[in-house]
Amino acid sequence: MVDDHSNANAELKTLAQRNGIEMPTALDRKHQRLMDRLQKLQGGDFDREYMEHMVRDHKHDVKAFRKEAKAKEDSPVKVFAQNTLPTLEGHLVAAEKTYDIAQAPKR
Repeated sequence: MVDDHSNANAELKTLAQRNGIEMPTALDRKHQRLMDRLQKLQGGDFDREYMEHMVRDHKHDVKAFRKEAKAKEDSPVKVFAQNTLPTLEGHLVAAEKTYDIAQAPKR
């Protein structure tokens, strides 16, 4: 998953540069607060909280990428969304399975 996201981010960065769009260099406030909260957790508490956010974020991203992939106007962003969507959908399935495991009671 890390490799997939790193590759997609590199591709997106190249796409942004070609179109004169500046990419953010730091986390926004929402994500910084999440990172700060996660850094205080350990063990199963961290696993559950982290995976809950991974599922939520991937659901949000899949929805946004589906919308862009179906856009009427052809664009490099549409192509990027179409090419990246299957990987994101696979990540969502993996995140949901992992979250289910993290939520399961310990035996």
